[in-house]
Amino acid sequence: MAAEELAANDSDRPTQGKWGLQLQDITPDLARQLRLKADEGALVASVQEGSPAHEAGVRQGDVILEVNRESVKSVNDVKERVARADDRETLLLLIQREQGSQYVVLKG
Repeated sequence: MAAEELAANDSDRPTQGKWGLQLQDITPDLARQLRLKADEGALVASVQEGSPAHEAGVRQGDVILEVNRESVKSVNDVKERVARADDRETLLLLIQREQGSQYVVLKG
């Protein structure tokens, strides 16, 4: 399972992108293995310490379901939504974790 990085096409950005997230597509096997409620979205594989995602409370194992109120089904969907919002200073993510779903705001 290769993890994909959430980074725009700008090579000056850190490895995990401006927002500090490393994401992975959710497969049916992965959803079963991790006992995920979602079978679509992007799994947070890691969060860079001190990044906007870390500061917002995003954790490894969270599943991103929406970016700026637009649903996402894959890592590529997340990348597209982030690229469209690249000039914004914030991102609104709907994440799912064991306790349920919640919105978090990442400030860039």
